[in-house]
This record gives sequence, C-alpha cells and structure tokens, in this order.
Amino acid sequence: MVKKAKKANGKGSTKSKTAQSVRARNPIVEEVSNPIPVPEPAVHSVSVSDGSESEGMSASSQERQPAQPLEMYFDNSQFTKICKIQTKCFVTETVNVIKKLKPEVNWFTEHPQFHHFFHMPQEPNLKLMGMWMLLLQTIHIEEEDIAWFGVNGVPIRYSMREHALISGLDCHEYPTRYLKLGSYKFVDAYFKDRARITIKDVKEKLVGMKPCSDRLQMAVLFFLGRLIRGKAKDSGPLDQFILRIVDRLDVCQTFPWGRLTFEDALKGIMHMMDHLKGEPNPTTGFPGFIIPLEILAFECIPSLAKEFREPVPDFHEECPRMCKNRLKRLA
Repeated sequence: MVKKAKKANGKGSTKSKTAQSVRARNPIVEEVSNPIPVPEPAVHSVSVSDGSESEGMSASSQERQPAQPLEMYFDNSQFTKICKIQTKCFVTETVNVIKKLKPEVNWFTEHPQFHHFFHMPQEPNLKLMGMWMLLLQTIHIEEEDIAWFGVNGVPIRYSMREHALISGLDCHEYPTRYLKLGSYKFVDAYFKDRARITIKDVKEKLVGMKPCSDRLQMAVLFFLGRLIRGKAKDSGPLDQFILRIVDRLDVCQTFPWGRLTFEDALKGIMHMMDHLKGEPNPTTGFPGFIIPLEILAFECIPSLAKEFREPVPDFHEECPRMCKNRLKRLA
C-alpha cells in the first residue's frame, strides 16, 4: 500500500517540484538490465503532445500536475525485473482478415476513425518491453482520469489528449445512456450463449460466411472484439457492450471510441498496479487497445525511439502518430 505524504511547502513551479521529486525517488532508468538499452532521454516536458487540442477533453486533466511529493508503485530495486505483457491487440492480423472481405472492407476504410488502422505499417509483432519499462515508472496519484510516469527524473503525462493524438480516435462525450444502445438480436441469431462468445468463435463465423447483409456486422464485431476491447487471451468472453452496439452500425460510426479505449487503458494500468503490488510477475495480461501505450514508451524516450523506430515514408497527412513510425526492420 502506498503511503501518502504531506504536501511540500515553499515557492517554485509545480513542474520543477515534480521533476525534483521524481529524480529523488527514481534517479535513473539505465540501471534496468534489459535487452532494450535505455539511454538518458532528451525530454524536458511533462507531455508528449504536440500542443493541439482535441474536442471533448477536460482542460483540468490536460493541465493538472501530479500531487507533491510523489510516490511510485515500484521501488527502484525492482527495475531489473522483466515482465512479459500478454495482449491480443494485433492490428496487422486483424486488418488483413478484413481486407479479404469485399465489399465490407469499404465500411472500415471509409470509417471516420477506423480507417487509420488500415494506414498503419504492417507489423505482425509488438515490442512491449519499452511499455513495461514505462509502467515500472508509474506514479501514484489520486486522480482516475490521467496517468503519470517518471522516466529519468522527467514526469510524463498520459491523458486523453495524448491518447487521441496518438490513435486518432474520437474522444467526445458518450451518447446518452450509451450502455443501453443496441441489442443482442444479432449475436443471439448466430451464437447460442452470449456470455461465452470468444473472439475465436467470431472469427470462425466470419471467415465461413458468404457475402450477405450480416457479414458486415460480424466483421465489425471481430474488429471491436480484437482491437478496441479485446481480451488478453483468446479464451476470454467478449465484452457485453460491443455485443450490443454491433446491432447499431450507425452508432458504431460516431461513437467516441477514443474515450472508451483511453478509460480502459487507465483501468488496465490501475489493475496491473493493484495486482502486482510492487512485485513484477514473469507475465501479466493487459486487455484492450494497447497501441498508444506501446508508442508512448518510445515517444517519451527519443534515444530509445532512435534505436528501435523509423519513420514511415509517404504516410497520409491526416493520419495520427501511430501511422507515422514503425519498428525498424531487421537487416
């Protein structure tokens, strides 16, 4: 259990106090014995945002600094331990399945949010060791709508703003009574027990379907169940919300998927912190849309990005940052 400390007194900027507290508690990250070297980052800001604003986001969350003084979830003696993050958020695999569906693929490539996934570089594997190293630096705060990491003495903010800029997903307010949107009519027509539907079941139905009006809904269910609100393991039952909302494709077009995936990411971080209790396990699951956190780890440490990331040539100008860089290809 993390102990709370009294607030520090005296004058000075919140940013400088934050940096001093992080440095005192977490002097270096270079001590990590890890296949990925972590050089001193050239970061001097508490945010990796580019300064632009996103509609529907809380200004207080964007400007808030973590409380003083800071406490970390992991002691620096734990930084030499490695934990494998388990996820099934495989964008390339999912996109390639949908690309084979004609004409259903057009719904995705013309979707105001999902079309970005089809512009992302083809990467069959994720490199999540950097993300694990970022999670090791999680700062304990009371707020539930933001996360902070202390990397080499520099506080790094992860708010809905950063999530939107990286993913390109909308973060406006939820529709009224959004949890009640849609119905189970579609899934009940194809599956016997909605409480036990897995992503494997959905994929099996999808690839076996001939072109028909229902195949698009099955493809959307596969996309949402794999990338947006997927489980850490394929054996996990699909989320009841996406089983309902797939019955309303019009709502799927305008729903704030960025807000939903960001809130899920924060819940995933807090669940991991509560589960591990400052002691890393060999493996741990992280459900949901994990890509922004994977990319954030490289963005907040430019030297790490230089070692493992490279720009994507000829990317679409309107695309978010997750489309503009890729893992370096092995020679």
